[in-house]
Amino acid sequence: MLRLLIVLFAAALLLVPGASGSAFAQEINLGPAVTRPDTALTLKGEIGPAQAMEGADVAGGPVFVPAERAAFFLAVNVRAARGNKNGFGLNEFVPYLTVTYTLTPKVGGTPPVHGQLHPFVGRQGLRYGNNVLAPGPGPYTVTVTIEPPIKTGFGRHTDMETGVTRWWPPFQVEWAVDASRMAKR
Repeated sequence: MLRLLIVLFAAALLLVPGASGSAFAQEINLGPAVTRPDTALTLKGEIGPAQAMEGADVAGGPVFVPAERAAFFLAVNVRAARGNKNGFGLNEFVPYLTVTYTLTPKVGGTPPVHGQLHPFVGRQGLRYGNNVLAPGPGPYTVTVTIEPPIKTGFGRHTDMETGVTRWWPPFQVEWAVDASRMAKR
């Protein structure tokens, strides 16, 4: 009986999200996490197979690129770093950011692709992401622009007793992306 339970437990582990063969396991880090001391934010970029996503703007229109049209899924995790003076605890997800990207081919004359990364939740927690249209396989540079929460109207206390520091100015982070590493599902 104990052997049967062990076999069943081992089989169940193969079905756990993130196990080999799932999209979670296929995500590729774009490099080491980037911590910006001037903002006390840490950013981590990842790509993976295009994902089925759900989300709408205020008019009811879709905000995510359909997976069947996309080359890959780009996700950026934005967390508060040690010493964050904007009221976020260490490793806490930073909400209400405006996150955009530019995908620029490293070779050839193909024009850059621009888009927005939207907040979403999945089994890895809260992140910003979207399916990305790439003109074709090959090496790209992805430039991610992070704009502070004030752009979306997210306020902050400014008094001496309960206030937090001013929001940071917009900034950019770049990573190399090899779109040929992401096979369409």
